Amino acid sequence: MRPVLLIGGGVLLGFLLIFIGIGFFPDSFAFNFAASVILIISLITLFGWLIFNIIRSSGRRNDENN
Repeated sequence: MRPVLLIGGGVLLGFLLIFIGIGFFPDSFAFNFAASVILIISLITLFGWLIFNIIRSSGRRNDENN
């Protein structure tokens, strides 16, 4: 459960930085780019971790049933 909270915190941080960047620094390409990169990496990590756990748990379920 802890990795989900850490990765979810990264996703929320990315969204927060994007909204701050749009609101306060609309012309700052570097700030908005960094926020977008944080968000994209966090989302890829989150979905990768979730898919990995779904595959791993379904494999355990199949082993227990056989």
